[in-house]
Amino acid sequence: MLSKRKFFSLIFLTLLFISCEKDPGPNHEQNIDSRLVKYGQIEGVYNVFDSLGNYLYEMNLSHSDSLTSNDHYIDSLHFNGFDGQFNFSKRQSDHSQYSPDYSISIGYQDSLYDTLNNRWKIIFSYDSEEIYDNTFQNDTIRFIYRKVNINYYLEDLVPYLDTTIKVIAVKQ
Repeated sequence: MLSKRKFFSLIFLTLLFISCEKDPGPNHEQNIDSRLVKYGQIEGVYNVFDSLGNYLYEMNLSHSDSLTSNDHYIDSLHFNGFDGQFNFSKRQSDHSQYSPDYSISIGYQDSLYDTLNNRWKIIFSYDSEEIYDNTFQNDTIRFIYRKVNINYYLEDLVPYLDTTIKVIAVKQ
């Protein structure tokens, strides 16, 4: 038989073991905080201007995330009023895990319908001068992208257009 002392020691150790929680790791809270801070800063209402400072339109950026089965977050930005006429969502890379930059992925958006129901592609583009880089900095995003209707212009009965657009979005 167990003595009272051993019996109570066994109960104490069992309760201690049951009450312990799994430690998510030293960087777990830091990764969540940096991710929330990053996308919390990016989302909002933006006034969009051309490269000469002329007001063009208002755009809304919102953020959502979901947790995968292996405890990784999938972050998406939702563009409402992009180019003054497009609404779409784009999954973002986990930049906070690899680098601290605030890059915004536009990606490749095919078959987007404008306000006149014409179809377009919006494609990420590069700026050789590196001024427009699709990066959030000081409440401003300098967007560069291509707007193309090559697949649809004959069917939609509109002139062919393939243009690179540079705009500056300022958060309100």
